Amino acid sequence: MNYAYEKLMQKHGLTMKDLPEDALHGIEAIKNIEKAIKMAEKKGNKVSDKTIAKIKANDKWVVGEIIDFIEDDNENDDNMPFEEEEIIDEIDLDDDSPKEGLGKGIKIEGELELMFKSGRKEWEANDIKQTSKLIFDSIYETYHQSHDENGIETTRYSLIETTPQVFTLKKK
Repeated sequence: MNYAYEKLMQKHGLTMKDLPEDALHGIEAIKNIEKAIKMAEKKGNKVSDKTIAKIKANDKWVVGEIIDFIEDDNENDDNMPFEEEEIIDEIDLDDDSPKEGLGKGIKIEGELELMFKSGRKEWEANDIKQTSKLIFDSIYETYHQSHDENGIETTRYSLIETTPQVFTLKKK
């Protein structure tokens, strides 16, 4: 699918590095939705026109964020019209498809964001368990004492074990 934000970036000679954080977040959401669509299509599922319209609305919002950046104003609405998770949930995938993993990843990233906003950088395993059972379980599904880097990473955050049972949270 061709996006208006890509045409606008090309027209103004902008790269991803030039864009403000909100526009980058919107583009990342669109790309994650696109991955879910490709998985659905591989399974033979057709994405509804309603879902395509929501993606286009988000694309239009990203264009607004880029225009705000170019014109140095703040007229665009602060919130993307449709949340990434909402659109992905709409995509009609089979129960055994990777959709569950995508939704789980989005939830993990959201919980990591909340942890990060708390201002705390180091987390003991028990504190992680009390704060987010989802993150704790995800870490310990693949945990090995012999590994140098136990933990979890998303597109925006990493929570990596730096000393035994102590994890450092960083924003990428």
